[in-house]
Amino acid sequence: MFSALVLSSSPDWGDWSDNFGCSWRTGNMTIRTILPPRGRDYRLDRLRGFANWAIYLDHIPNNAVNWLTQRNYGFSDAADLFVFISGYTASFVYARMMLERGFVIGATRLLKRAWQIYMAHLVLLVM
Repeated sequence: MFSALVLSSSPDWGDWSDNFGCSWRTGNMTIRTILPPRGRDYRLDRLRGFANWAIYLDHIPNNAVNWLTQRNYGFSDAADLFVFISGYTASFVYARMMLERGFVIGATRLLKRAWQIYMAHLVLLVM
């Protein structure tokens, strides 16, 4: 669950791509990155599930359990955690797509997904 993106124009990194991650060459710039393996990362799914439960518990008034949620101990609540983890997960998917297939294809897929989510919100709002 580690991600790093290094943009470099100097070719003196040796066998970095063989040991730690992937390396892409575009023009005179090399993009070196560490991406997680393909497939779902169930740790992130569990954190999103925890955030959903915390959102649920925060909406129950006079509940002793909601004292354990992060709403009481900081400036953010579980909804912020859910959105952050969802964006973090999406960055893995679309970063790999952008590096393998190109920026234009990755950006169009990302915009398509954002449009789908936006339309789902509009449909739920109208219903």
